[in-house]
Amino acid sequence: MTTPDVAAPGVQVYSCIPPEKRPDGVYAFGYMDGTSMAAPHTAGVAALLMAAHPEATVYQVMAALRDTARHPKGTARRPDNRWGYGLIQPVAALAALE
Repeated sequence: MTTPDVAAPGVQVYSCIPPEKRPDGVYAFGYMDGTSMAAPHTAGVAALLMAAHPEATVYQVMAALRDTARHPKGTARRPDNRWGYGLIQPVAALAALE
């Protein structure tokens, strides 16, 4: 199992439900779980950081996400197999690149 770098909201996220997941075959909205729900949060924060700081390298953005993450079990700086370094903190990550 690969250890994640960071975590993001991925449980009961209100989003579009594709037609193939519905019996009536139409697009709708509802609550879904999983990495498909969490990944857009992290990608969005990374895009925000890069837009606010176009001079930042990918490595600096990754470090800002990782270094400002808040681990739900405390302030451990070692990643674990569930949370990585912790939950992303968009405002803190943005401030870290200032």
